[in-house]
Amino acid sequence: MQSFLHHWTYLALIVLTVAEAACIPIPSEVTVGYAGYLASTGRVNLVVVIVLATLGEIVGAYISYAVGRTGGRAFVDRFGRYVLLSHADLDRAEGWFEKRGEWSVAVGRVVPLVRTFIAFPAGVAEMPPV
Repeated sequence: MQSFLHHWTYLALIVLTVAEAACIPIPSEVTVGYAGYLASTGRVNLVVVIVLATLGEIVGAYISYAVGRTGGRAFVDRFGRYVLLSHADLDRAEGWFEKRGEWSVAVGRVVPLVRTFIAFPAGVAEMPPV
């Protein structure tokens, strides 16, 4: 991963942040932190790093949301046992979003590890996209 980031910084930043936000557990702290280090050495532009990391996270989150919204329950029925998810888990997540509202997604987006997965159950619960 370090070699990919070092040689293809901008492309790697987009690919890895999209993947991380789309429920693939890649530590964005490492990805964006290393890109920030490269920016501090003058190898890449810090503003471009910030913009690309932000866009990557947004795109990945919308992908995860769309998967959850369009086929989330069917996906869990078919593959849930492989990732330790059940319908009861989705029902519990849906209840959480109904009680706590949209702010729970915003808070979840800034909590490490939770941010990787928060968009999928938000899509399953049919939270309105913002």
